[in-house]
Amino acid sequence: TLLRDTTRGAEARAAEQQIRLVQAQQQLGAGYIGYTLSETLAKCLADGNYSRAGKLRGEFGVPERRFAWLRLRALVGRRDWAELARMAAARKSPIGFRPFVDECIAALQYQEAAKYIARCDPRDHAPLFLRIGFYREAADAAAKAKDVDTLRQVHSAARDLSLQHHVAQLIEQLVRT
Repeated sequence: TLLRDTTRGAEARAAEQQIRLVQAQQQLGAGYIGYTLSETLAKCLADGNYSRAGKLRGEFGVPERRFAWLRLRALVGRRDWAELARMAAARKSPIGFRPFVDECIAALQYQEAAKYIARCDPRDHAPLFLRIGFYREAADAAAKAKDVDTLRQVHSAARDLSLQHHVAQLIEQLVRT
């Protein structure tokens, strides 16, 4: 009977939470009804209703990591670079900064991706710059990390002859030492 009572209590809490979600969705408008909590948050964020999404997050106890992922994807989807920068500057990201880079790259926004590479693990700088075609930055990061393999990749990918020459010199210096 204890298990049955525990199950009933959990079911009652889930039903109450669902009722609260439907009420919140009704306040947001007909376009929100019928979605899960995560979908409702994502739609709020995608619609630019950031404050309401934040309130819902608090009301329903959504974990910080999940909300950060939803927010990141919505901001990149909206191309709201100013708000994305505010999100990154607010405090330490609960999901790190590699997802910022990956989401911007997926959206083909390489300038935006480059802004967050410096906040990633230093070992990832050169490969990430290489991935977005920022060869000079990739070469500098690879040289700093003494990463000859990435320098060779930069050398073969770069079309700028002066950059190729510079990278060849860097490779030669690293190989000699």
